[in-house]
Amino acid sequence: MTTPVFYVHKSGLETTLQDQGRPGFQQYGITESGAMDGFALAMGNFLAGNHPDAPALEITMAGPELEMISACTLALAGGDLGARLNGERLASFTSFYVQPGDRLTFDGPVFGVRTYLTVAGGLIGTKTLGSTATFEKAAMGGIDGRKVRKGDTLTRGSFHKDFKTQAGKRVHADLADHPYEKRPLRVLTGPEWEAFTEDGRRMFLSNGYQVTGQSNRMGYRLHGPDITHEDRADILSDAVPFGTIQVAADGQPMIMMADRQTTGGYTRIGHVITADHPYLAQLKPGDEVTFQLVSMKKAHEALSRQQMACKKFAFARGLT
Repeated sequence: MTTPVFYVHKSGLETTLQDQGRPGFQQYGITESGAMDGFALAMGNFLAGNHPDAPALEITMAGPELEMISACTLALAGGDLGARLNGERLASFTSFYVQPGDRLTFDGPVFGVRTYLTVAGGLIGTKTLGSTATFEKAAMGGIDGRKVRKGDTLTRGSFHKDFKTQAGKRVHADLADHPYEKRPLRVLTGPEWEAFTEDGRRMFLSNGYQVTGQSNRMGYRLHGPDITHEDRADILSDAVPFGTIQVAADGQPMIMMADRQTTGGYTRIGHVITADHPYLAQLKPGDEVTFQLVSMKKAHEALSRQQMACKKFAFARGLT
């Protein structure tokens, strides 16, 4: 059973339906897509009483204007885009109850660039290869393979308990803020680490790089000191997971994101560790990033701590 939950008066800059993506198909040339900030999506779903993979709205920079059609519990998680319910300010990482006629609007970024609007019961969209994640270039998932538009009516699935009891919940600040603390992006060495000169590797690790305007869901282009190669930038095309850092012949790094191509032909100097993907997803053009090399053991420990904190939060609220 599905229930209409809200009507879209304004679509915002880039509002799409996303879940945790469609893993397992990259070998066939189909990228994972899914939420840029999977941590925020999971926490928003926990707040709404959903499975962490339930489809939700990923809202980027300028948010939509939504009119509620039915009573429901919603939650916001991730960046703070200045959300307001009937003019009253809403905090991120909070669940709240809405009734027919209520209006949800967004003033603009206060922190970060992406927030996730989750709905008790999960939003309903077009499923492709087991996922509702929107990938526009291939018209997969979302709402008939596209972004949310003015005039759309979005529906939710059924909810297994009284969703009103999910309203008014909030993630403790320590848990909500930890993944977004300003710090160097922690990286593992990439397969072509030795393809760069010693000076190039030193430049990569000791300088700041600015996120440019040529950045989107496919990848971030960075600008800073050149990272020099021993020989050439080209390699035989190989896999590029989320967070892969490629360096083309111009010496400038690029970080692959959710809608990246499945393979790439440029040298891979490093990979941003999974625990830092939430921070990475909230970067905007003009932000500066630095890189810090860590071991695989440290990367695993950081991810384990983050996952354990999520599980404790979900368990404490009966959301598992």
